[in-house]
Amino acid sequence: MNNPPDLKVRSLVTATPPRSHWLSAGAGAGKTEILVTRIANLIAAGFDPAKIIAITFTEKAAGDLKKRVMQRLRNDAKMSANGLPEQFHGLQQMFVGTIHSLARRVVRNAPLTAGIEPDPEILDGVTADKRIRQAIRSWQR
Repeated sequence: MNNPPDLKVRSLVTATPPRSHWLSAGAGAGKTEILVTRIANLIAAGFDPAKIIAITFTEKAAGDLKKRVMQRLRNDAKMSANGLPEQFHGLQQMFVGTIHSLARRVVRNAPLTAGIEPDPEILDGVTADKRIRQAIRSWQR
């Protein structure tokens, strides 16, 4: 099998010490596999999963990413004499979700700091558009 043309970048992202990375590529380019490898490497190296944030476009993709990370760690543990890393048990603390779910989490954890009401309502697109039109009409009067 031929190496992908971006092998150097893939290696950098999956092997570098904890720091932020932004991945952007078309469908089927291997973004999920790169993220799975990076997250599994961080956790296996002892990084606290509660300090990991992975943003995806959909909740379905987030669930798939988290499931694949857990599977990778399980597979790696089967091949290791050390068993599952201690951090594996804290994997539920890792945040994997959409930018909207991250914002919702931040706002719910610190609404007063964000300057909003506690437990804000998340609007769907139709309701949001309707409320924006109402606010504009109200402002124009």
